[in-house]
Amino acid sequence: MKKFSLTLITMIACLLVFGSFTTNQAETLKTDREIREERIATVLEDAWEKYDLSSFQIGVTDPTIWVEIEEIEHKKELITYLEKNISKSDLNHYKIDVFEKDTITESN
Repeated sequence: MKKFSLTLITMIACLLVFGSFTTNQAETLKTDREIREERIATVLEDAWEKYDLSSFQIGVTDPTIWVEIEEIEHKKELITYLEKNISKSDLNHYKIDVFEKDTITESN
C-alpha cells in the first residue's frame, strides 16, 4: 500500500510540474505579428515626446499604423523618423497614416 501511495503521489507531482511547464511555455510564445507590433510600438513610444504625439494605433485587420499628432508641422519629420527606426521588413506589412488631432490626412 505504501508503494502504491508513493507511486501515485510521484505521478501526480510529475503531472503538475509538466502541466505547469507547458502552460507557461504556451503563454510566452508570441506570433510574428505580435512581436512586430511590439517593435513598432517601442519606436512610437520613443517618438511620443519628441514629435508631440497624441495617440497611435497599429492595425490588425487593416495593416496601417495610425498616428495622431498635436501639430501637423511635425508630420514629415515623424514619417522620416519612423521610416528610419522601424525595420524595412516591419514597414512592408503596414502603411503609415499620420493626421493632426481632430483631422484626417493620409501619408504614404
